[in-house]
Amino acid sequence: VAVGFMLATAIFPGRYVQGDNALSALGEEAARQGHRALIIADSWVHLHLMPQISEGLSDYMPWLVETFNGECSDEEIDRLVIQAEEADCDVIIGIGGGKTLDTAKVVAFMHDCRLVVVPTLASNDSPCSSLSIIYYKDSRFKRYLQLPRNPDAVIVDTGVIARAPPSQLGCRYGRCTGDAL
Repeated sequence: VAVGFMLATAIFPGRYVQGDNALSALGEEAARQGHRALIIADSWVHLHLMPQISEGLSDYMPWLVETFNGECSDEEIDRLVIQAEEADCDVIIGIGGGKTLDTAKVVAFMHDCRLVVVPTLASNDSPCSSLSIIYYKDSRFKRYLQLPRNPDAVIVDTGVIARAPPSQLGCRYGRCTGDAL
């Protein structure tokens, strides 16, 4: 008689760093992964975090930053892969929300390099997963893309997460509705 059992599999990033001011470890963590970085960052990151990012990376490696255009589409991915190739990067750093991180994951896979992700929101699971959701340029769902591995490093700065707009945490008008639970 065969006895049935269920297997559980856990897949994690290679490194996971979390805490207030964890972004200060970005340079050290990125240097563990490579020597030259392409940062893919959304507009919120440019407005609020670039001085801190620059300070954290400059002592460790040269880097180039590209603004994420807002949609994880094939066109955006292709644009950023070209940027990574032209800059001869060996590590991609994705900083932002879920679509930014999904895009960074695909760019790192297509460019065959290491990946560090820094989420700025707590309302998605993109930072630790090996799945990216690809959309058309007009924001309609196109397909899922299962990548062969998870990010190499995840840095969760709880101070950054705490500064996220309440609307990104399932909260409206300062009150949590439970939508994010």
